Order: sequence, then C-alpha cells, then structure tokens
Amino acid sequence: NMRSGVVGAFPTGHVVNSGIVSVQEGNHTVNSGTEEAVFDYVEITCDIGNTIKFGINGTVKNYRTGGTANAFAYKEIKQHTSSASAGATSGLGTLVTRSFDGRILVIAADSGAEIWDSFNMTGAFIATATTHHLGMTFWTTNSDTTSQIYMDSDFPVIVYHYELKGNVYTVQT
Repeated sequence: NMRSGVVGAFPTGHVVNSGIVSVQEGNHTVNSGTEEAVFDYVEITCDIGNTIKFGINGTVKNYRTGGTANAFAYKEIKQHTSSASAGATSGLGTLVTRSFDGRILVIAADSGAEIWDSFNMTGAFIATATTHHLGMTFWTTNSDTTSQIYMDSDFPVIVYHYELKGNVYTVQT
C-alpha cells in the first residue's frame, strides 16, 4: 500500500495504490437466469474522486445438462460501496462491464457438451467513497445450461486493482 501520507504529492494519473487477491473460496455453480455473486466481493480502500481500474480473471466451464439449448452464460464485474457475499442475488452493485460466453451446440442430443474457457474482464470507475467492493456476478441463459467458475488453489480467480490519482476516466463515443 503506497498510502504513506504522501498521496497528495502524486500528480494526476499516477498509481497511488494497488492490490491483488487470489480468491479460493471453492467452485461456484449456477444454472438459472437469476444473477448472483460468484464470490465474496473484495474490499479496497481508496480516495474519493480517484480512478479505480480493476480486473478479474479465472476459468469458467459452461455445459448443457439437457434439452437442445446452447450453453451460454453472462458474467459481469461490479463495484459497490457495500459488501456482497457469494450467492447473493440482490445488492450486487453497479455494472462496470459485461461478458457473454459459451458456444452454439449443433448436436441436439449432446447433453454433456461443455466448453472450458479463461476470462479476463477489466473495467474502471470513479471512487465515490473511501471503501469499495469489487465483485463478479453470473447467470445462465436457460435452465439447461450450467456454468461453473473455478476458485481453488489450482484454478484461482484473481482480482486486481490500481488506483490512479484523480479522474482520468474518459468515454470515447
């Protein structure tokens, strides 16, 4: 933590704080259209008005458990000024970015069809409080699809962040 009382000495755009957390809470599985938190959101301390750049990466498996539906799921990374626990379906915070992954399955009888994939989702926001919580949610597109995020010592989810002095966030349209 570089917050040794000299934060004000950093010019706009310089990294004033950073961190990395390896999440190993055990695999999280969902097979419904209800959005839920994948893990306990990671808490960070920051200064109001600074830019927070963060990312979450790991391994996901989407597979079909029946029917003829394709195996797709949505993942979102979110930030919140309050905590959220793994499995929560409300109080999930503000969307930073969304990802849609999976595959189109052309063999209707292949109910065990699966795809393993890695993900690396990144986003940024302006801190509105001195504490923020960084997390990820996901849900499937139909009840015949199961999605599993791996979170153990062999396949940890990595949550990382950088705090940049001031508001350096711009939107290109």
